[in-house]
Amino acid sequence: MRVLVITSSFPRDAYDIAGRFVLEHAQALMAGGIDVHVLTWAAAETGVQDVEGVKVQRVNYAPRRHRTLFYGSGAPENLSKAPLRGLLAPPALVAMLTRAAFDIGDFDAIIGHWLVPGGWIARQIGRAFGKPSLVIGHSGGVHLVAKLPRPVRSMVAATLRGPTTVSSPTLQHKARNFGIHADVLPMGFHQPAAEAGGRDWMFMGRLEPIKGLDVFLRAFNGGTIRIAGDGSERERLESLADKLGVDAEFLGIVTGPSKLKLLNQSRFAAFPSITQRGRHEGLPVSLLECASAGVLPVVGDIPGVEDYLADPTLQTLGAKPGETIAKLESLTDGELQAMSELQKERVADLEWSVLGPRWCELVAQLPTN
Repeated sequence: MRVLVITSSFPRDAYDIAGRFVLEHAQALMAGGIDVHVLTWAAAETGVQDVEGVKVQRVNYAPRRHRTLFYGSGAPENLSKAPLRGLLAPPALVAMLTRAAFDIGDFDAIIGHWLVPGGWIARQIGRAFGKPSLVIGHSGGVHLVAKLPRPVRSMVAATLRGPTTVSSPTLQHKARNFGIHADVLPMGFHQPAAEAGGRDWMFMGRLEPIKGLDVFLRAFNGGTIRIAGDGSERERLESLADKLGVDAEFLGIVTGPSKLKLLNQSRFAAFPSITQRGRHEGLPVSLLECASAGVLPVVGDIPGVEDYLADPTLQTLGAKPGETIAKLESLTDGELQAMSELQKERVADLEWSVLGPRWCELVAQLPTN
């Protein structure tokens, strides 16, 4: 079986973390015998055409210096910071529709990541050419459609109807509210070869407002926190940590051995996400990676994530994050080790080795449009 995948985010090389879960999803399908080819929009940087065994075609939609709709902070953040970038959407849609229509004859099915634009394109191409299609609704796309004016939202939802997945029951409910019925099937993760150690804190993710790291730093009364990631908020967060006297080490983006070292040094991982203009996060892959290594995720406003926590009463930051941090810090090493072991068990069923076959079965059984 050959599958064409449309996505607005995909690693530009083996060290890029942008859309890495889309890469891992493609690899999980390939491990099940499915031949995958990815179409993604080109970024300002030149991307390679083969990332860790997955073939990629990067579609140009504007001169290089103007390819600013995707990547960076992500399309929703890019648009909120510079609304005129929305003018790039029509040429981007036309370019991808044209490319997908040209390629689809060589494939048996088409998958679109994010409800819009990738999911919408996949659905329209599938219908036009009589190919099975699957839309994968990540949190950003679900929230983007939910914010559209009601007539536009209803029209978009009608054009998206068909086989659809989302990562959590919360997103499933939100999508159902505007007319899209989706099954819950999360993205998976690879268990890192690391083991929690010490009592230090870590953060791993994009340094953007929705991550809520500034709120966490103001409440932090623990020891050391190592912050892995990059984004538009980095300079401000570094200044804030310095002003507050927080022992914070900003590491930039970490991969490979550097990520394993960070996990090995940590006992707690902060995911203090907030709801921003109705948008909240889904199920961060980095949270699953930390949990699988026995690093205890301590979370903010991520609806539904409590199902994967060893002790939601202790690992949810709530309205007084400082108190939660202090309670965790007061636990003995033995108590923390017991929580870590339970934490590993809670996320074991979300490893790609378990979820991959389920995804392959779903794709193989897609109905023809």
